[in-house]
Amino acid sequence: MSLGPPPPFEHLQSDDRRATLVALRRAVAPILENNLLPHFTDHSVSHSDRVAVLADQLIVPIQSSPQQLRDTELGTLYAGCYLHDIGLQYENAGTTQAISRLGLSMPWSQMPEHSRRELLRKHHHVISAELVQQSATATPPLIGMALPTELNPALVAALCEAHAIDSEGSRYHELMKAPPSIRMYLISGILRLADILDECQDRAPQTKARTLLLDIEAQTHWWRNYYTEEVGIDTDARVIRVCFDFPPERENEYSRIVPRLQMPWIEQELGRHDAVFHKYGLVWSLTHSVNSTTYSTREPMPETVLSAMLDQLFARQRDITEKQRYTVLQQFREAQPNFQRRLEAAEEKRNNNDEAGWLCDLARIAGDMWHLGAKQSAWTILRGPFSRKSQLLEVRERLQIGTKLALMILDDGPARLARDTLLSLTESANSLAGSERIKAEYYSAVFSAHLANLEFAAAREAFNRIARLPQTSEIGPQEMLVMLEEAELLLGFLEPPPPSDDQP
Repeated sequence: MSLGPPPPFEHLQSDDRRATLVALRRAVAPILENNLLPHFTDHSVSHSDRVAVLADQLIVPIQSSPQQLRDTELGTLYAGCYLHDIGLQYENAGTTQAISRLGLSMPWSQMPEHSRRELLRKHHHVISAELVQQSATATPPLIGMALPTELNPALVAALCEAHAIDSEGSRYHELMKAPPSIRMYLISGILRLADILDECQDRAPQTKARTLLLDIEAQTHWWRNYYTEEVGIDTDARVIRVCFDFPPERENEYSRIVPRLQMPWIEQELGRHDAVFHKYGLVWSLTHSVNSTTYSTREPMPETVLSAMLDQLFARQRDITEKQRYTVLQQFREAQPNFQRRLEAAEEKRNNNDEAGWLCDLARIAGDMWHLGAKQSAWTILRGPFSRKSQLLEVRERLQIGTKLALMILDDGPARLARDTLLSLTESANSLAGSERIKAEYYSAVFSAHLANLEFAAAREAFNRIARLPQTSEIGPQEMLVMLEEAELLLGFLEPPPPSDDQP
């Protein structure tokens, strides 16, 4: 095996410690080369080298300051770069406590290969930690060499386990315990971020992928890495930039999908360590770019993989929506006493024959409910009273409240109700001068409501009215025209063709 030159470990001051790390790299390289999980991206010593280089780049901003990482911390960090994934390659893991504690129903050696490898993937961080601990306390060392005390084996083991667990859980905080001279939260955050940043085409060679029967989940992971051209770290601007390269003929499509899958993983990991990074002056911003060239050699992904990526995006959005609903529910519960008191105060106005004031208060309460996320409650409490009492309001107030009510219904309820609400206000709108902004906003809502009901002739009539008004709404006439033509085109594709003359 040709190992190639080691990374420079450029921030180390001690040549002896550097020599120890080079020896560790040489010792673990054959183990990492086992590649027991070929269906996953590269976890060889090349991955560890890249993680060490990325870690070096991430700490550049503080290495010329009093917050710099010292050799004791750097040695532990670099050792973690080479040992965090070693558990993935330990096929004899049935002898480890990490596996024994699982109480498996059959002996490790008798388990199907795919089951053993799934367990390796799931528990590799704990196995890695155990192997590192063993290397300092027993012989022969299973990581290829006895880890010397100068690299802090116990802390390296903690880094290994910590790199793949919830950073907000109690176990993570337990693993971060260390002498004051070792800032474990800082070096753990750097290792975890560097590990996840090593997402690039070097880890997903297509020549290798063609030799494997990859399941669909593994394929999506491979192709995401394949399209990640590089991860660049601008230490002067403190910007992490992920660069993608797509086939030119698919760039427009893929650039709307792949980065949306790839970037959140990095954003979330960076966010997990924001507090400790800011504490020590490591402030990074994250961005991405698409650098596809005219003669790019990137291949299109199979349609089955693209469909799987879209499914992953939809599933992620469903999770986000579900969490948002839960948050809205909690907020609404907390705000209920306030809303109840305001509704009672509004009802007092009604009882005192101030029904116009009552209706205006209801409109304000509904607007606040809407902004809080209680959308159905918002338009429901307002719709009945407005339909019965809106004539008590001054024209502009009636039109303004009615338009907002219709837009709330249009966003959350039946489009027909929104349209009917707006059509009941036509006379009020026409009574205003053409220069009134509320008139343009009203006809913009009418346009949207007719469009939602697939009433294209009426939508076009509303569009023509808006185009004649000197003061337009937030949606400009040009954008409305595009929306209208797009809807008409889509309907043309969806409707069955008219019968031909020779059909009965």
